Amino acid sequence: MTITTKADIKELMALDEVAKVLNVSVRTLRRWVKDGFRGRKLVATRLGGKLFFAPSDIESFRSK
Repeated sequence: MTITTKADIKELMALDEVAKVLNVSVRTLRRWVKDGFRGRKLVATRLGGKLFFAPSDIESFRSK
């Protein structure tokens, strides 16, 4: 997802929120962003040194 407006930023989910949704640890989620999981990369956006995720990217990752 390309962030173009403030509304896009408001939609982003924090690392801990996504970990709960996917039922994994924050450490696992960070590893998936860095190394991928079963040939898939999880797309994250870094803002202020923190990782955020677009809900559409999470759904895409889950459905593959």
